Amino acid sequence: MLKTMRTILVGIILFSTLLNPGKVRADVAPLQLPGGATLDPGDAATKVRMVAETVILEVAPPNPDPYIQAQVDAEFTMRNQGDATEQILVGFPLTCDWCMADETGYPEEIDDLEIYVNSLQVATRQEELTFQSASELLSVSWAVFDMTFPPDQDVFIRVSYTAGGWGYTQTGYRTFLYALITGAGWYDTIGSVDIIARLPYPANAQNTWMDVSGLTGNSPTTTPTISGNQLSWHFDDLEPTADFKLTIVHPWLWFTALVEEENVRLNPQDGEAWGRLGLAYKQMVGTNPKFLRTGPDAAPIYSRAVEAYAQATTLLPDDPMWHAGFAELLYSHFYWTDYVMNWDNQPVEDLSALTRAVDEARRSLEIDPDNELALDILNWMTMDFPDAVQISDGKFDYPILTSTVALAYLLQTPTATIVPTSTLLPTRTVAVQATNTAENTAATTPDDSQPSILDEQTPAAPEAIPATLLVEQITPPPEPTSGDRISPWWIVAGAVVLIPGLVWLLRRKHA
Repeated sequence: MLKTMRTILVGIILFSTLLNPGKVRADVAPLQLPGGATLDPGDAATKVRMVAETVILEVAPPNPDPYIQAQVDAEFTMRNQGDATEQILVGFPLTCDWCMADETGYPEEIDDLEIYVNSLQVATRQEELTFQSASELLSVSWAVFDMTFPPDQDVFIRVSYTAGGWGYTQTGYRTFLYALITGAGWYDTIGSVDIIARLPYPANAQNTWMDVSGLTGNSPTTTPTISGNQLSWHFDDLEPTADFKLTIVHPWLWFTALVEEENVRLNPQDGEAWGRLGLAYKQMVGTNPKFLRTGPDAAPIYSRAVEAYAQATTLLPDDPMWHAGFAELLYSHFYWTDYVMNWDNQPVEDLSALTRAVDEARRSLEIDPDNELALDILNWMTMDFPDAVQISDGKFDYPILTSTVALAYLLQTPTATIVPTSTLLPTRTVAVQATNTAENTAATTPDDSQPSILDEQTPAAPEAIPATLLVEQITPPPEPTSGDRISPWWIVAGAVVLIPGLVWLLRRKHA
């Protein structure tokens, strides 16, 4: 029942956030800014058709500021297919009813709009108008101007402005919204629509969240063409019933990952660099608080995060934050992919990620008993998996690390786990993010031949990242010395304990 209630609550939060991003309070999501829209003819019954529309959205270079911007240039070819000249008041929205307020208390507005008609710049005036978006009727500020459309002639309009990307400050993603629905007032369909996004580095399926980019409400979302740093969407005879959305990793976060990839390549024994790399990728896996990005495109990000944290905790075994951060990564992924999204309530056979997360949190507290991140994670575990972690006399107990069930499990060989192909799944970010010193578990030896997301920046290796997500990447233990070898008597003693326990479990299963 607890799992069912929590799953329902998570679903409500997830879908209300994604379908109505503008309804969140500004202190929770303070980055919601106007993104622009297709031209609107207002209430005019017109024979003017939008024959072609091209939108180029160029994202600004990486900057640590949580706000991100893009230069937008939109060009429209309009043709009057009627027999008479038409005079129309054309509008362009400057803001949105969900945009954050500026210091005056009014919503942020586009303040650098320039409009050209047949290469000549035109003056505009500002009015409050309403229009129907993809989901609701909005009342916003518009820049309006008068247009003349002679019959059977093309008129060219160009619009230029700066758009803001919105998102949650504590997550690694930002979204640009372009309202296509405003173009529904023109005659017939939009003949052709080209939307081009240019990133400040080569674009790929990791730094662009394809599953939630494209025409909103489409299923599946249209996949763009990728060439260098450019993503391109094309639509023919579009009847605009949905808006366009582009969701990308915050450019500074992606740039940070590229820098740390180079750092660990040059200094493979730098535990701090490995930790920072793991943290960067963990922030990319996480989206809204308590939600996780999963699916094939997210698999390489999660895999690299696990690998980086493993290196950090091996090289810096006494740093509690890398251990706690690693535990957060592993537990969040296990919780959502193997527990919450387990709709059929099937038994989870592979508990390796959960076991490893418990052990990492435990090791963090051994080093720093007051580590907040580790304490938060373990407290969540006591509620979600009381058979794995318990509190006794004010202290944590770890049955999953000591019970015969866990022992039997741990004797299994870790295997690769494929991430489910769900397009959008939740994740849980517990309390604080580790931003200064460190976060840890077993690791592989640094190897310059290992593929990384940085390799995608080199044209010679565009497919460098493996498509399969490895939940575990454990280095085989060193060959024991004679003094370290396990005595046969210990094996016998273990069997004496293990076999009765397994018999008891089988009896309970068939009881």
